[in-house]
Amino acid sequence: MNLIRKTSSALTKVSKSISITSKLIKEIENGEVVPSNDFRVSIPDLNFQKYLIEEYNIEFVDSTVAYGDIKGITKIDIDSYKRNFQDLIESLAGVQYFTALTELNCSLNELISLDVSKNSALTYLECYSNQLTTLDVSKNISLSFLNCGSNRLTSLDLAKNTALNSLRCYSNQLTSLNVSKNISLTFLSCWDNQLATLDVSQNNALTFLQCFANQLKSLDVSQNSALTSLNCFTNGLTSMNVSKNKDLTSLNCENNQLKALDISGNPLLKTVRLKGNPGDWWKGLEKDEE
Repeated sequence: MNLIRKTSSALTKVSKSISITSKLIKEIENGEVVPSNDFRVSIPDLNFQKYLIEEYNIEFVDSTVAYGDIKGITKIDIDSYKRNFQDLIESLAGVQYFTALTELNCSLNELISLDVSKNSALTYLECYSNQLTTLDVSKNISLSFLNCGSNRLTSLDLAKNTALNSLRCYSNQLTSLNVSKNISLTFLSCWDNQLATLDVSQNNALTFLQCFANQLKSLDVSQNSALTSLNCFTNGLTSMNVSKNKDLTSLNCENNQLKALDISGNPLLKTVRLKGNPGDWWKGLEKDEE
């Protein structure tokens, strides 16, 4: 009987210990508690571990690392191109504990998910050429550069990313894209999606726009007077007005439904490509001086 009581008491203590540990981990993950330097962070992906060992001489114990060893890291660059496409990473679980992180490049890997909700210091994020179906950057309000191209995203909420300067979301499955809050944008590359409309009227600082290979029937760039390069080929555009874009040096409107285009007010144009539109009105307008 005493043995049973002792065993029961021991199990109760273990249960309470597990409960306290689980509660602590949850509070840390929710940002309610700052972990101590000796708190063990789990990094399950062996190739992510390998990068941290080689780049920062991090010491692992049973796939865990001390929080104190990673809390000051500001840059993670695990783009597989720079590693000859070797040691591809499948999971970045644990990256949420890199709280000082300002730059993250995890492109050309095999990620199916990416949680950067706790990396509030991020200003630069490249995660192109993975297998992401969702990406939440609503907590990354300092983000100025985002490249999430060549994934499987069907939506992208950028309402909170007002500091965004450069956006590359090409080759996804986006059916809509709202950049009305991103008034600092100078570079927008959203080609090869499923966009039927694109409103860039609030993006007055825009200098570079790539929106080709979508389903656009119209495109208003009258508010984008700083635009120097516009690539809108392979859409369904029936008209185009570039009279307000005096700084344009490159224009590609190939494979649309344009029947005319006035570029008499664009003296800086060096490249004009219009083939694939109905008729032959465009033949005398094309140029390639670059």
